[in-house]
Amino acid sequence: MNKITRGMVIVLVVGVSFALGLLASNYHDRVEAFFSPPIMKVSSQEVTRVTAQTPIIMEKAYSRCRHMITSGYEEPYELIGKSTAEIQQVFTYKDGFMVWFTEDGSLVIHQRIEDWCPDDQGWVHLGLFKGQVAVFKGPSGFDEELLRVTGIKAELLPETLRQDLEAGILEYSDENEANFVLENLDEYD
Repeated sequence: MNKITRGMVIVLVVGVSFALGLLASNYHDRVEAFFSPPIMKVSSQEVTRVTAQTPIIMEKAYSRCRHMITSGYEEPYELIGKSTAEIQQVFTYKDGFMVWFTEDGSLVIHQRIEDWCPDDQGWVHLGLFKGQVAVFKGPSGFDEELLRVTGIKAELLPETLRQDLEAGILEYSDENEANFVLENLDEYD
């Protein structure tokens, strides 16, 4: 091999080595993540089962109002002797459930419900929609479900009432209460 070819091979090898070193330093954090310790230890030897003394906690998370109701499970005797896997067959993920044992040995059955909690189920509040008074489902602060637009123009209302409607703080335990208030607002239209 002549001197020029040998020189080009050496430059090429040094250049490739430099490029690989630069590449490795840039992706060090990503590669290191493959070798990080596990977040949670899983033991396949020990299977926890529900006993008569196991506290069973029922959590219901309501997505609409973002409330969580925690209580005891009403029929604990049905779960005695069952493992997490067996309980997960009854309380399935597709039905919104997650089941796990806590470190203190309690069983948690968590359910996500795509609705309002029982306390907020009937609540409505008045607000504004496109410059008109509107009725929204749920307590104040939740303008996701519009029930109806009344046709009462916000610009014709007194300033303080318009501010309350903009803030959405006029809430009522049911639609009948809201309708009573709306009847009084008709005089401004």
